[in-house]
Amino acid sequence: MNMLRGSPTRSAGVTLLEIMVVVVIIAVLISISVVSLGDNSARVLSEEARRLQTLVRLALDEATLQGREVGIAIDEESYQFQVYDEQLRSWQPLDRERIFRPRTMPSGVRMQLYLDDQQLALPVEESEIDEDADNPTPPLPTPQLLLLSSGEMTPFELRFESETTDMEITIAGHPNGGLEQSVVRN
Repeated sequence: MNMLRGSPTRSAGVTLLEIMVVVVIIAVLISISVVSLGDNSARVLSEEARRLQTLVRLALDEATLQGREVGIAIDEESYQFQVYDEQLRSWQPLDRERIFRPRTMPSGVRMQLYLDDQQLALPVEESEIDEDADNPTPPLPTPQLLLLSSGEMTPFELRFESETTDMEITIAGHPNGGLEQSVVRN
């Protein structure tokens, strides 16, 4: 019975080995989270490019089937589909159909538009409305891309870039209505 009193007791402190194991576990968890965040921004960039490419195809089909001209107004952070109204002789929003509602890019994603290999200076999205104006609704921006009822479109190159990834996705539109996507890692 006396043996229990004489046995060595373990100290209440933390050993250096235990601290090192905890530090290694934390380092592994941090590196996994950083890698997954990088993959997430690449995934978001890819989804946005794919969404716009699909919407352009749908809008071109819509223009051809309905016999009307569709435009796409693009700024650095958003885009919106418009339809040309012959009676009003102006562009009107195509957001009556929910799928063609105006879209804003997620934070950190920017677009650059090229026509004839020249980069267009895209307007920055304006979120302020002049309250003193007679018409508080801002005028629609003029579309840079046209999707014609003949099935043709303005040839373009639209680049999607993210601040948090080295990936760039380009959608190229051809005059005959064809679209292709390419991915470049810098």
